[in-house]
Amino acid sequence: MKTDVKQISFVVTSRNDGETDDELMRLQTFVSSLSAQCDRFHLDAELILVEWNPPAQKSLLVDAIKWPKPSSACTIRIIQVPQTIHKRFENSDVISLFQMIAKNVGIRRARGRFVLATNV
Repeated sequence: MKTDVKQISFVVTSRNDGETDDELMRLQTFVSSLSAQCDRFHLDAELILVEWNPPAQKSLLVDAIKWPKPSSACTIRIIQVPQTIHKRFENSDVISLFQMIAKNVGIRRARGRFVLATNV
């Protein structure tokens, strides 16, 4: 087995668009909790966060979230899908986040033996 293969990949998608009042807080709680649980139970995991169509007027998630210290248990990767890609899809003018397509972006890049696509 390759050394970059993880036991499990957690795939989520989000964007800093202010859709809900607590969206950044929920993302922060998810990231911090997942990292802490991986460390506590020595779970060889990765978190793949797909930031789909980040709004130009808002901070990128890499800057908006306090990221945990690097850990041997859980690695974190952020994949940004720009507006230029988003606009290739039908209804991109009315839907700002194609959640399932974004998760597929993460799943295709996952390094885990198992993959869990979930919501924050």
